[in-house]
Amino acid sequence: MRNFIPALALAVTLAACVGGEPRDTQGPKLQRHHLAPTTPGGTGWSLVLEWDEPLGKATADGDFAPQVPVKLEETRLLLGLPSGLRPGKEYHWSVSVGDKAGNPTSLQGKLLGPNEHPAGVRLNEVRFAGTGDKPDAVEVLVTQAGNLGGLTLDYRGPGTHQDFVFPDTEVAKGALLVVLYKPGTSAAGKVFFQPAGKGLSAVTGLLTLRTGPGEAPLDAFAWALRAGEARKLATAAGVPLGEGQERSPQGTTATRTWCRGTADTWMIVASGKSSIGRANTLVPWKPKPSSRKPVRSSNSAKSSRSRRSSSPICPVARSRRGLRPNPPPAGAPSLPRPSTLRPGEQGQEVVFPQTAREKDPLGNPPRLRCEPETLDAGFPQAASGEAAGRQTRRDRRRKPSRPAGW
Repeated sequence: MRNFIPALALAVTLAACVGGEPRDTQGPKLQRHHLAPTTPGGTGWSLVLEWDEPLGKATADGDFAPQVPVKLEETRLLLGLPSGLRPGKEYHWSVSVGDKAGNPTSLQGKLLGPNEHPAGVRLNEVRFAGTGDKPDAVEVLVTQAGNLGGLTLDYRGPGTHQDFVFPDTEVAKGALLVVLYKPGTSAAGKVFFQPAGKGLSAVTGLLTLRTGPGEAPLDAFAWALRAGEARKLATAAGVPLGEGQERSPQGTTATRTWCRGTADTWMIVASGKSSIGRANTLVPWKPKPSSRKPVRSSNSAKSSRSRRSSSPICPVARSRRGLRPNPPPAGAPSLPRPSTLRPGEQGQEVVFPQTAREKDPLGNPPRLRCEPETLDAGFPQAASGEAAGRQTRRDRRRKPSRPAGW
């Protein structure tokens, strides 16, 4: 049997007959329909309509000449189509049938001229973040010479379904076809315009190449910002998606598009490497690492200051009014209040030096210094060792805020 593309659509109008048996006043109901060769291995095509009961009579008409012959085969009605129908061109027809009791049914519809030598095609590049003179576009690569008539580019997005049917056009292997979604723009390659195109969604979408409207899928490309959204569209459209075939739109622009490398490899190309209508420039896009420093929240800063001020090395806390000693641990001897210490006097564990304001001409605030070697009695856990060493090294690294010679 030839390789062909059948495509047709039906609009059904039922009419109930007044006469006939009271128990059966409805006409025959259509079960399925398709195009098929008139004879196996022969020439010509027939539209086959299958009904739910045997037919008693039938007439047919259409907008093509000569008029179609009608053949009844019990529950099947065969309409012989004339030769010379152009592939992909739309034709209209109508039939009137009746069952054995004479109850009639009228039916009308349309079909696309069958394509006996369809071209082999696959999706090659997709731009769904278009702008200005670089609109949304889909590039299709011809992998086998033939006729495009009837081949369909099916697009589905959030609340959107558009079909673009390729016209009767002979193409050679390696040709690049471009479907633009904005009239008035141009591109390299053989360009087609989607008349009802409103652009592709930059969030979620599914593109499918089919043998005809609603027919078998040949190739597909899906993208979604939220994982799983495009897979839902594919399930509703009857398109199988393999693992990893739902791609992210993040990073794409009008000049950074999804391009196909090999049969199963897609990539976002580098900025300016979009090649709609030309051979793909397979230079992958590499996102630049962020140069911004991580921002610390005020809460984390406060907590870190609190941890530093409550260290057992230096039992001092900072308040809005200045420095104050933390309460000593349980069991430690009580410390003298800072107000009872005279300048230069040493308490049990903490030394409060002379107030800086008395000698510092720069007016720096008072500083409180902890002497690790004096903490043996009140804070045995920090009397010596690694912790005390860390505190001493920190004091050496701290830049003095007092003028030289103070």
